[in-house]
Amino acid sequence: MNIIDIYKTNMEDIKLVNHEGRDVYTCVYIDENKQKKEFQCFGDSQKFIIALDDYEKHLKKVEYRINNDIKPYFFKIKLKKNLMVSPAYILELGILFSSLLVPSTILACAMYLVGMTSFIETMSLVNKSIDLNMDNIKKYVTDSKVVEAKKRLDEKLQFVKSLNNKYFPKIKFENEAEKEEIRNLKRVRKELDDQQKQNKFREEDFLDYIKLSEEDKLKLRKKGMSLQNIQKYRTFKPDVPSFMNTTRERDDIKIRNFLEFALDDTNLKDKDIDINVRDINLQKIIEVGNTSLKKESSFINIVNSINSKGGR
Repeated sequence: MNIIDIYKTNMEDIKLVNHEGRDVYTCVYIDENKQKKEFQCFGDSQKFIIALDDYEKHLKKVEYRINNDIKPYFFKIKLKKNLMVSPAYILELGILFSSLLVPSTILACAMYLVGMTSFIETMSLVNKSIDLNMDNIKKYVTDSKVVEAKKRLDEKLQFVKSLNNKYFPKIKFENEAEKEEIRNLKRVRKELDDQQKQNKFREEDFLDYIKLSEEDKLKLRKKGMSLQNIQKYRTFKPDVPSFMNTTRERDDIKIRNFLEFALDDTNLKDKDIDINVRDINLQKIIEVGNTSLKKESSFINIVNSINSKGGR
């Protein structure tokens, strides 16, 4: 059942019998024929808890769409900040280049550390993720309709949370089948949340993919054609701490998405892909496409590139 709204029923509109002393709520839903219908139930009933779970799932879908409308505004703010601090980037990179020309090893190391530290701190500060809270949304989003939609959604999600906290502890499930039904609803909602996360990753990765050179795209296409099942693609994972495993899993998702994009890229179908698969450095391609520069390793790659050019 697709619950799209829940509200407390006015006393004069209650149709349930023996409702004295009990809260009654009206649940609005869309039936199989796409018709809007409603039913009433007691707040302290199993039926209401199940309806609340379904309603929250509906709100999460709406939240995903609204957040996608908000993110372009936040991206513009990050871009603006990067443009504003571009003189600092030039200065910091200048210090790094200068460290290559200084004959004194100690002085060169000092200049290198100062330039690198400053560069990393600047990039981290400017590209820090902006929280999707109402204060930031009101500050950065210029479309009043989007702001108002986000505000109403947050109020509804808070309303659902308060109802769950109020009534769920009072419910006594009479048999395991009813408990299993609730567990299944929560499992479905988690699967939906996971799918939304995967969709979010895919959108972010596509924006990075289109920035790649044609040569890198052809390499990805060649690699994709050599794999029997891209969905099962996994890189070798050494024994590392759990927080690093999370980062590696995200990298695997990004590589898999890049391979799929390259295979579906109609602009590459008639291109020459005579490339040795063993010569393809997928991680390097990912780093080129990833413009966020969230990992320190990305900064080290930049410096290594600078050093290699300076040594020639």
